[in-house]
Amino acid sequence: MAASTDAITIPQGALQAALARELFHRTSTAAPIGLLGIVAVLFPHWQVVDHGRLLLWAALIALPLIGSAVFGRWALQALERGVPARTLVNWECLPAGLAGVIWGLMPLIVQTGQLDALFYYRLMLLCITIVFLIPTMAHFVRVWTVFAGSAWAVLLLQVLQQPYVEPMGFSLTLSLALYWCMTFGMAQVDHRRTWLAMRDTLTIKALSESLAEREQALQERVKEQTAELRRTVESLREREALLSNSQQLAKVGYFVYDPEREVFRTSPQLDDILGLRPDGSRTLEGWRELVHPEHRERVWAQMMTQLRDTQSESEMMYPVQRRTDGAVRWVRSRSQMQRDAQGRLCAWFGNMQDITEQKEAEEKVHQLAFYDPLTQLANRRRLQELLPRALQTCQQDQTHGALMVLDLDNFKVINDTRGHAVGDQLLVEVAQRISANVRGGDTASRLGGDEFVVLAQGLDPDPQAARAQSMAIAEQLRLALSQPYLLNGLQFYCSTSIGVTLLGGEEQDAQTLLSQADLALYRAKAAGRNAIMCFDAWMQAAVAHKAALEEGLRHAIERRELVLHYQPQVDHDGRIAGAEALLRWVTSAGRSVSPAEFIPLAEESELILHIGAWVLDTGCAQLCRWQSAPSTQHLRLAINVSARQLLDPDFPQLVAQTIERHQVRPAGLKLELTENLVMGDLDQVVRRMHQLRRLGLGFSLDDFGTGYSSLSYLRQLPLDQLKIDQSFVRDLKSGTQGATILQAIVNLGTSLQLEIIAEGVETLAQRQFLADCGCTLFQGYLFARPLPIEQFPTGPLGLDGVSP
Repeated sequence: MAASTDAITIPQGALQAALARELFHRTSTAAPIGLLGIVAVLFPHWQVVDHGRLLLWAALIALPLIGSAVFGRWALQALERGVPARTLVNWECLPAGLAGVIWGLMPLIVQTGQLDALFYYRLMLLCITIVFLIPTMAHFVRVWTVFAGSAWAVLLLQVLQQPYVEPMGFSLTLSLALYWCMTFGMAQVDHRRTWLAMRDTLTIKALSESLAEREQALQERVKEQTAELRRTVESLREREALLSNSQQLAKVGYFVYDPEREVFRTSPQLDDILGLRPDGSRTLEGWRELVHPEHRERVWAQMMTQLRDTQSESEMMYPVQRRTDGAVRWVRSRSQMQRDAQGRLCAWFGNMQDITEQKEAEEKVHQLAFYDPLTQLANRRRLQELLPRALQTCQQDQTHGALMVLDLDNFKVINDTRGHAVGDQLLVEVAQRISANVRGGDTASRLGGDEFVVLAQGLDPDPQAARAQSMAIAEQLRLALSQPYLLNGLQFYCSTSIGVTLLGGEEQDAQTLLSQADLALYRAKAAGRNAIMCFDAWMQAAVAHKAALEEGLRHAIERRELVLHYQPQVDHDGRIAGAEALLRWVTSAGRSVSPAEFIPLAEESELILHIGAWVLDTGCAQLCRWQSAPSTQHLRLAINVSARQLLDPDFPQLVAQTIERHQVRPAGLKLELTENLVMGDLDQVVRRMHQLRRLGLGFSLDDFGTGYSSLSYLRQLPLDQLKIDQSFVRDLKSGTQGATILQAIVNLGTSLQLEIIAEGVETLAQRQFLADCGCTLFQGYLFARPLPIEQFPTGPLGLDGVSP
């Protein structure tokens, strides 16, 4: 505290202001004291001195007293406004000096004319009064000096002027001087005492204010720190609550393992995930028992490795069994070890997250990505993953496998006639039968539609034995799938064709195996269906030929190897009513490729779209030339359209643009559709036909009678013409049954008000019978073969195909 007091320095101006404030406070309240002094002087003189002179003196002495009091009050306010204390004290000297002079004149004013005892009495009263006023003015020696000096000077002059005799006068003068010195010394002492007291007071006040400020600052700091601490505590509580809620939402809990006590401490969230009771024990062995039995040894071994070794961090995913209800939950565990300098375990802590929903979602995504949603069998993508692994296994184990492609023979008929719901039930039943008749390590999958695949592994190392095993598996599948199906209370039969190829050969890949199995399947169907065919080496040559043919077909247009031939269509009188455009391919080597060979190949790929567009463009160009000449402007052109062309979204626009480009009258153009094409997706085909019919062109149904169409289906199609398949025309030779069928076909078309045309007419008898049945147009070798445009006849044809 002493050090703190010494450190406080009171400015001189502040001390002077405090002394001046004390001075002005006393002078503002000294008027009553001065008035008492006046009364004390007046009282003994009232009987012996003239009253007028006494009252004059009293009035004169009262004026500076009152003025000093008024000035004192004003000076106090001036100090507060910042007026310097020295200036105000100097102003205070004026009334003090005036008061001193008037006090000093008091003996002269009230004397009786001689220096008597009463004069000394008055002088004594005056001295006492002056001494009494010392505390009032002694705060500033300068004010006291002015006041007392003025009074003593006047008194001294009065004494020196009195007619007294030495040594009395000299003694009185000396007494006044000594008395003045004594009172001045008293004023100095009082001033010093007052100055020191005022300094100490200000020092104590400043110290108190400093301590108060420090205490206030300390209190504010304590309040701020308390508030900050409270905010920190609240923030920590909020964060703890937020963390707890986040952990609850994220299904995350934490654990801490104490190696000394060999127990775990767990959070409530982890207790909820693991189904632990709050008061239950949490030892390492109990922790181990929480892991699902199928994963327990693996997880425990990894945990022990982390505990023994210097590995600090670990992450695992495994299923656990909740202690309370035994439910299986998947968790992701992340943990970290803390060791001391000697490598001893200090703590093991980490967290666990319940990822059951994530695992279920992953399994659903995996199921959707790799398994067929209808049959729950593996899909094509999954098969493409398994095939390379199976090939690698065969090579490593020196064994064989088999890839079997299964295709339902009559599925399309059942699906189209009974609806997609029954078709889906059939597919599900087929999948169940396949799964029930494959071996444990084999994989059944669905490629799409009614096509299934079985991947068999672990067959005999000997190729012949493996072939026999694969054929046995395929035969078991064929027999199982040939059994009747009960769907919606109805019994159905659906046989299966199977193509088989062996795995284990050199330079095999997944795509090659699928192609081989597909080729074997194609051969099985060609053999009459409900059959099994195993891929042989000679089929590989067919595959290579097919690939080379497809590659050549891709460049046939740009090499100008494709050409259109036109086969005339004639009426009863042998006049040409139109023609059918037939595509021919002659390679650059001069080899003619049969349409029966390359058209199916084109339809299997996107080539049919490019080739079909070229045929449409070339045919419309020729039709334009015919329509431009008067002798051929009546001719109509029939162009065959495949299923992929018709159902292509851009096909209507392509037809419209082609007609517009060549300025063709649409009525002269007919699009020929096969019966099987129409039956594929009847609703979509009908919509597309109506869309094209609005362009003004017509439709002909080709190969009628070879499919499964019915009268109800035909009535929905916007047809103009019905073409009898040539197989029915050839059957006219075999007897009356073929003639009856042909007559029924003509009657059906006539009832639908369709134009009837027969293809494959080769003899006069066939033509005559067809004409008698009601057929109006004929096409066949009896009239002309398909001809290049340069050889196409324009006039009437005789029966030998030559214009008469």
